[in-house]
Amino acid sequence: MKNLKKTFLLFLLVRFGLVSGQTIAPKITVYHPGTHPQNWQIVQAPSGILYLSNGNAFYSYDGVTWRYEFEISGGPIRATEFDAQGKLYYDGPNDLGYIEFTNGKPRRVSLLDKLPSGAIAGGVRSVAVIDSAVYFVCRSGIYRWKNQTFTTIAAGKKSFGVLYYNGGKITITGRDEQKQYAIFELAGDSIVEAPFSKYSKKDGTYGVFRFDSNRALIGSHEKGLILWDKGDIRPIYPLKYIHSGIRLKHGGFAFCSFTSGLVILNDQLQVVDEITEKEGLSANACNGVLEDQEGNLWVMTEDGVNKIELSSFRFLQKEQGLKSGVNCIFRKGDNLFIGTGNDLYELHKNHTQAFGIGAVYWSVPIGEIHLLGTVNGLKIFDASNKVTTWDAEVNAYSYCELENGRWLLGKNNGLCIIDIKSKQIKNVVPALKGRIFQIFKGTPGKFWIRSGANEIINMDLNSETIVSVGQNLSSENKNLEIIGGGASAWIACRAGIFSYDTVQSSFVRDTRLWNESEPITYAITDMLGDIWVSTPTKLFRGKQVAATMQWDSQTFSRIALLAKRSALNYVLRDRDSVIWFSTTSGVIRYDQKLKHVFPSHSTVISFFGIGRDSVLFQGNAIPDNLTLGYDQTQVRIEYGSTSFVDEKETEFQYKLSTDKGWSIWSKENTKEYSNLYEGTYVFSVRSRNVLGHVSQDSHVRFTVLPPWYRTWWAYLLYVTLLGLTWWGGVQFRSRKILAEKAELERIVEVRTRQLQEQAKKLEEMDEIKSRFFANISHEFRTPLTLILGPLEELRSGPSAWPMADMVLRNGKRLLRLVNQLLDISKIENHQLKPNACLGDLNFMKGVVHAFSSLADRKGIELKLKLEDNLPEFYRDREFLEKILFNLISNAIKFTQKGEVRVSVQRDSDHIQINVSDTGVGISESDITKIFDRFYQVDSSEMREYPGTGIGLALAKQLSELHHGRLTVVSQLHRGTTFTLHLPLNPEVWPDEEKSIEADRTVKWDAEADWSDDNVVSDTNSEYRGKTILIVEDHPDVRDYIKEHLSGEFQISEARDGVEGFDKAVSLVPDLIISDIMMPKKDGVALSRELKKDMRTNHIPVILLTAKASEDNKIEGLETGADDYLVKPFNVRELKTRINNCIRLRETLIEKYSKTFFSGQAIYDVKNVNDLFMSRVQEVLEENITDPDFNVEDMAAQLLMSRSQLYRKMIALTGMNPTDTIRKWRLKKAKIMLEKNAGNVSQVAFDVGFNNLSYFTKCFREEFGKNPSEF
Repeated sequence: MKNLKKTFLLFLLVRFGLVSGQTIAPKITVYHPGTHPQNWQIVQAPSGILYLSNGNAFYSYDGVTWRYEFEISGGPIRATEFDAQGKLYYDGPNDLGYIEFTNGKPRRVSLLDKLPSGAIAGGVRSVAVIDSAVYFVCRSGIYRWKNQTFTTIAAGKKSFGVLYYNGGKITITGRDEQKQYAIFELAGDSIVEAPFSKYSKKDGTYGVFRFDSNRALIGSHEKGLILWDKGDIRPIYPLKYIHSGIRLKHGGFAFCSFTSGLVILNDQLQVVDEITEKEGLSANACNGVLEDQEGNLWVMTEDGVNKIELSSFRFLQKEQGLKSGVNCIFRKGDNLFIGTGNDLYELHKNHTQAFGIGAVYWSVPIGEIHLLGTVNGLKIFDASNKVTTWDAEVNAYSYCELENGRWLLGKNNGLCIIDIKSKQIKNVVPALKGRIFQIFKGTPGKFWIRSGANEIINMDLNSETIVSVGQNLSSENKNLEIIGGGASAWIACRAGIFSYDTVQSSFVRDTRLWNESEPITYAITDMLGDIWVSTPTKLFRGKQVAATMQWDSQTFSRIALLAKRSALNYVLRDRDSVIWFSTTSGVIRYDQKLKHVFPSHSTVISFFGIGRDSVLFQGNAIPDNLTLGYDQTQVRIEYGSTSFVDEKETEFQYKLSTDKGWSIWSKENTKEYSNLYEGTYVFSVRSRNVLGHVSQDSHVRFTVLPPWYRTWWAYLLYVTLLGLTWWGGVQFRSRKILAEKAELERIVEVRTRQLQEQAKKLEEMDEIKSRFFANISHEFRTPLTLILGPLEELRSGPSAWPMADMVLRNGKRLLRLVNQLLDISKIENHQLKPNACLGDLNFMKGVVHAFSSLADRKGIELKLKLEDNLPEFYRDREFLEKILFNLISNAIKFTQKGEVRVSVQRDSDHIQINVSDTGVGISESDITKIFDRFYQVDSSEMREYPGTGIGLALAKQLSELHHGRLTVVSQLHRGTTFTLHLPLNPEVWPDEEKSIEADRTVKWDAEADWSDDNVVSDTNSEYRGKTILIVEDHPDVRDYIKEHLSGEFQISEARDGVEGFDKAVSLVPDLIISDIMMPKKDGVALSRELKKDMRTNHIPVILLTAKASEDNKIEGLETGADDYLVKPFNVRELKTRINNCIRLRETLIEKYSKTFFSGQAIYDVKNVNDLFMSRVQEVLEENITDPDFNVEDMAAQLLMSRSQLYRKMIALTGMNPTDTIRKWRLKKAKIMLEKNAGNVSQVAFDVGFNNLSYFTKCFREEFGKNPSEF
């Protein structure tokens, strides 16, 4: 017992020694939720929300709002606990069970009816969730709830209190059967007394913490905290009437008392904090304590809920006696003193004691004393803590130590030097303006000064001269602070940190010292030379490393929060790694040894309702999806944060799924939406706590239903009703029109049958007409050939027939009418299309000139006037020639005297061609019909000018196909003017109507209706003896051609294309004349086959046909035919074309005779004759050394017969194959001799001569020299 008393006295000395040192109680925040002053227990849900039992009611706290949840009748709820699934188990005076948060609302489930028979639930003291079991400790029994079943652990005469689980043991306080205090342990499904239970028989126990099987910390009523260590009892702390305690997560214990507040111990069982009403606790009567997820302690008292922040930061503010902003802090021995704007204070445990000397600006240690700068002059603070006045007149705001115990002080409007020992004061540099707030040493004898006028001054103390050097800073920045001296002073201001440039004699921004983007709000330098800089969001501590600064902003984030509300005035670097910060609102103590790590927090959506009254969910569990009616569009959402450190500073961001982005950070924790349209929404929110940590997003999904008339089933009903209505109308209408339909079908059927029959007849008639026009053209042209040809002979021969000119003229007239009818047929069948090319109208001279002799014979003056500089434009010459022929022919025909004038001029974007006459004119009644097909004026005057009525109709249609127009102006008996308008714009022509080929033209005979004579040039052949093959199925035409050509050429005949090809191959004629329309093989196929065959591809081919269209001509020429002649043809024209083709062949012979023996590759691979000659060269070159190589060998290698080769070589080179072989050898020998490729004998053998004398003879005949001369 004596040892126990000594140990207790030693504890008291240590305890009060610790308390007497300068410390500050942790920050305490007091809450008063609920209507009852007593608060029994507080627990934290897995979501982080706190639940408090206040009387018989539960309140939740989400970091912003204390919210009423539910209540249980029958008395106060003293025991609660959450399991891992979020169920809140409770044990009340007359009930036990759990609260389940389903669909966002609490649901109470009582377990009274589940208790074993005879069990009494009353006087509940404790509920504990251990692993998967829940223990209910009642006064009369202990019951375990597991797997939906209760098991009785203890019951009977014992009584029980609080259950503790630590050290792997479950311990319960209570009384034994003799009603003495006892401590029980759980052993299986029963209880036994703990080994240290005997020490609690006479003293109630309310806290038991097992370290292991040999040590336990016990909290009792009378003895306080005691340690059971291997059977020995040692007192720890005399805290009486302990009610409950907890083991802290990071080590240590917390015990609360009914009478003495809260005490906190570390793992070594040393007292860390003793917290009572003096330290800010709302009441000393404590009912329970909880440590939350962040390490804060929540203490329930008889008068409120207290949150105690256990961190490395402690705060001393006006509540602890400070009445003004703190200017300085200094230590004197073991005591700490605070100088404020109204007094000097000594710091005791969580309170201060004032000295009553007025405002203290600064303190500086000088030996065993401190010199204080106060509002009442300079004061001496001696070793015995007495304050005396050194000089009452010197009000100094700043100081700087000089040598030999002297100090330079900054006053109002000047400086002074004091000597503490001699008590001398000397005023210097009195010309300064305002208070002098800072003095820093510069170079020897010079100082940097900041005045109250926001001016930076460089002062020379020896000469007492000053130079203002900070004009570039003070003009733009307020609150300049000197943070470093020496030759290059450092100045902190809003724009950054500037250093003095001695070269420029001004301050320049130094990014080596500070390169942050935020503006500086204030800066100071502490006693160790570290620089402290505050920005709107952070506090930095800077250490100089070489010429740069290293900054730390993470450690002091809590102080940065206070810096938003107050300015930092002073920093004291105290012993034991403690830093004191003095601010305009209080003192902050930071213990660097305590490294408190705050876990991540979460944001909770704690309320969702319609307005303020209708709650859809509240509290712990958020439903997966909330459904709102269409009239529930006034949504209110409340949210909070599970970070409870300075939770009033927590900020939130939110967004709805329809928003473009997050809102700005705000402390508001409520968001309301109104008039939401139907649809599904997701509301998201996140929080940022005082430490700057941002939580994960929290979400709630809700759906606003549409009103019934906009639901899917309503739309289905609308569609159904509409469909039924429509169906009914359709049925009614259907019945009404069925009868009409039957009648109409009958009528339509009859009419359709009639129309089909008429359409069929029209189609047949149109087909017959088209076929007639196509056939009649061929049928007309063939006999016309036989008529006109002989007539030409009769007219010009020695025995001329006098009527031949008349017959010839009418035959040509008939041919022109046939051509016009054929053109009209093509226009109707859309087969006649223009083929425009770029050109001028000079061809009109030839057209007009063709009518000059006719006009002369009628005594009519024919004139042509072409305007100068007419542009080229797209036109179809053939179309224009046909139009002009008809217009000029009509003008001459209907004019008896006077003139016919043809003029051309440009009119804006058109060319106008006018054909005017002074003839009989046209009446107004007839002028609108003259362009109708087959229309003729029926008058006595017109009967003497017969016609068909085709010409003008054709001219009108051709002008429209030409994208122009033909107009007429006429006066009866005065004359007529036809005007042809032609567009200049090339865009009117589609690409398929444009051409880059030469103009098409028409053979005109202007005197077909008028002339008695037609002169044709002589066509006597120069090529007698040439062979011509005639291929024609019509014997008369074949005989006609033969008769006229047999006197000049050798004639061979074939009746169709098949026979013609065979004869061409066997005879190899000099020229082939072939009709196109023939049986077996037509002329086009024959021409194509001839031109593809190596044996015949050199033979000229002239095609004869009655098909006069451009497409037919192109088709024939594309096969390789050399010329194309349309029936009926003039014999002399035929002879001329024959002579031209043979002349071209002579040109070809001349070409090959010059180039063949040159030895050069001059041939075009696309030309079949060039390819043949190239092959001949190859054959000769390959066999030149063979003296036996002859014509038969050459023909065999060229895949031809000897005769075929002979004729082809004669046709192409004018030389037979034998001469060709000999000349090739001789040409080769000449080249070799010129190059000295060997002697004469060797060269002769190399080119295929095996007889030297024969070689020499041939060589001399060819070149006029002997081989030896080369």
